[in-house]
Amino acid sequence: MMLTGKIANYDAMLGAGFIFPDAGGERLPFARADLHRPAYIPQEDDRFSYEPRSDGVGDCRATNLRKA
Repeated sequence: MMLTGKIANYDAMLGAGFIFPDAGGERLPFARADLHRPAYIPQEDDRFSYEPRSDGVGDCRATNLRKA
């Protein structure tokens, strides 16, 4: 299920950031590897679609991020 949100922040040096879901709730972490185009550097407030996934320990993260 694809959802949408806005980038809260992204650290290009670490290759990690957070996205705010449009539906509300906690911001979700993501990594460079989760980007559909890993060469693209997300900017604050960029809109992306993404798939929420459990990380295996009960937390959720954003995966398969695509520029909306």
